Amino acid sequence: MNDSSRMEELSEVVTELIEFSNWCYDNNEGNYSEVKAKQNKFIRGKRKTDRKSSIIIDNLHFGWNYNQNNAGKKLWAKGYVNTGYTNIAYDRSNENDKKLVFSVKKEIKKIIHLPSDKPITSEIKEIVETFWNYQDKKEMNPKETDVKGYLQALSDKLIKSKNLILRGAPGTGKTFLANEMAADVVSNGRTTQINELSEDEKSRIGFVQFHPSYDYTDFVEGLRPTTSDDGVVSFTLKDGSFKSFVEKAKKTKKVNGQDNFEEAWARFFDAVTEASIEGEGYNKLKTLTGKPVRNLLAYERNEIQGVYPAKTNTYLNHDQIYNVYRGLPGTPKGGFDAYRKAIVKHLKEEFGLKNYTASTVDSTNNQNYVFIIDEINRGEISKIFGELFFSIDPGYRGHKEGVYTQYANLHENPEEKFYIPNNVYIIGTMNDIDRSVDTFDFAMRRRFTFLEIKAEDSAQKMLKQEKTKKLMMRLNEAIVAKEKGGLSTDYQIGASYFLGIDNGEETMEQLWDTKLYPLLKDYFRGEHKATEKLEILGKVYSNDGDLDEAETSTR
Repeated sequence: MNDSSRMEELSEVVTELIEFSNWCYDNNEGNYSEVKAKQNKFIRGKRKTDRKSSIIIDNLHFGWNYNQNNAGKKLWAKGYVNTGYTNIAYDRSNENDKKLVFSVKKEIKKIIHLPSDKPITSEIKEIVETFWNYQDKKEMNPKETDVKGYLQALSDKLIKSKNLILRGAPGTGKTFLANEMAADVVSNGRTTQINELSEDEKSRIGFVQFHPSYDYTDFVEGLRPTTSDDGVVSFTLKDGSFKSFVEKAKKTKKVNGQDNFEEAWARFFDAVTEASIEGEGYNKLKTLTGKPVRNLLAYERNEIQGVYPAKTNTYLNHDQIYNVYRGLPGTPKGGFDAYRKAIVKHLKEEFGLKNYTASTVDSTNNQNYVFIIDEINRGEISKIFGELFFSIDPGYRGHKEGVYTQYANLHENPEEKFYIPNNVYIIGTMNDIDRSVDTFDFAMRRRFTFLEIKAEDSAQKMLKQEKTKKLMMRLNEAIVAKEKGGLSTDYQIGASYFLGIDNGEETMEQLWDTKLYPLLKDYFRGEHKATEKLEILGKVYSNDGDLDEAETSTR
């Protein structure tokens, strides 16, 4: 595509976004209009990422975002190897200073202040030209693009495989990379940086680190001690980290219901609490037969609020009363439900509680959720996953297959099976040289896709100084050289070890003495030539060795 064609096409897209934004702002109180959007040629929807956008100009995919919060309207431009860092924005956050903004990541590259009511053609073309000039320069220096392309390729593999394990040598940045991939997936390609995610997007990333003591009750579900309303210690079934995360991912959007219990309860509980502090208690509640309930007091235990008549053991908590409001027994046996029904009646009469109407399911949750398991091979996998090893199989996701968990007989519905929905993705990380690698049995291996993160890849991605990269590669070549270290590539050292000297916070001597030497010493533990090999690698590191491309030593 020639320069004039791509200029005209992108200008047309930006113009439509601006005109659509102006219409919504001037005629619809700034709110997005689906009806109006359907009349557009390009901007048909409130938001579209490059992965789902049909707008392609000069081999770049362009997504957009109608940003309603501050009346600023944004178009983000994305090549298929980009991750949404490059933005053309129409900013109406200040009506006295409307502007067109071109930014890369959070750095503003160009601002065009608009003296007129709306941008004119020349101003739009100027900001579009700035974008293409930046794009051309970036293609001449593809390093940043290559890194982003590498990340997106990994994210695409995760989307396709559902379960992915990043394996490799120590210090190759596997955990950091897992977080970048998670950010990319939950934001639909908008960013790879956790700190740039919205709170909702952050809530869709889970993280645990396996260790030898981690088990099924931590991961799936188990019995935990709790204190009842009357102070008796008992055991309650609680979901573990992964199961609770999955249940959140399965939640559906519900519509057409009526339920204002929380609002009414909050007002009622405040009134009882105030009466408990100022006097003998709350005295406006009556039983279903009209008998006064004297001196009602408030309490809170295990983060659950409740009320009870003074000098009695009739504890009536929030969850039980809410069950009665919905037409269910307050407790499995229904004890004291007459009191709970009286409270529901009182909430309707005095605190505006409306009649309950169950919601209907509108649609399934199609947002992406990513669960990261750091050092996945350090736990006893079969003991932690239990029967879930079947559910995580990509071929058995969704409603069509499920399993009874170990404590299914204690569930509210014992016949309900547990399953993992299609919108949950799992990333594991593992060091190849860990002695616990063998605990990862073949049944589990079959359910994951393994990707090796090589030391040299981590150098290109994580290190800035060429001399640091050469130092790292020099040492790693010696580690695997038969006449020197004689180890496999699994024992090469990743770039995270070298970040300190790369950014000037650490000297070569400090890095060797505090990190590299102890690590290498552990590598060669038990070998009869351990001392000799450590001495050879030390000389290579300090440039007394004979490898090519040696740098001037600081040691």
